[in-house]
Amino acid sequence: MAEPVDVELILTTWLRGRFPDVRSCTELPARVETVLPVVQVATVGGPAARFGSRPRIDVDVFAADYGSARSLALRVRDELLALRGPVEPGAVVKWTRIDSDPSRRPYENPALRRVGLTVTIALHPAAY
Repeated sequence: MAEPVDVELILTTWLRGRFPDVRSCTELPARVETVLPVVQVATVGGPAARFGSRPRIDVDVFAADYGSARSLALRVRDELLALRGPVEPGAVVKWTRIDSDPSRRPYENPALRRVGLTVTIALHPAAY
C-alpha cells in the first residue's frame, strides 16, 4: 500500500526550488523578522482517501512591508497554479485551485506584514 503524502513537506521542498532566496517552512522560526521573507504552509483540512487527497493549504507570506509580502504572495499563487505532475518527495499533483486569493492577514509583530492565500491541491502518492 502506498504511504500517504506529506503535502506540507512537498510544498516547502517545492517552494525552495522555485524561490531559493525565500525561507519556506511549516513553523515560523524564532525572531522571524530577522530572516524575511518567509513563506509558511499549513494544512487546514480537506478530504483524504486511500489513493489520493485534496488537502486545503494556507500559505502565508511574511515580509518587512505590505507591498513586498503581497508581491511575493502573488508570485507564489501563480507558481502554485502551474504546479502539475511529479513532485518530490514521492507524489503526483493532478491540479491546484485557489480558494482565497492573497489578502492581508493580521499578525501581532509590528516589524513585519502578513499576506495569505488558501489553496486546494489534488494529489496522490507517486507509487500507486
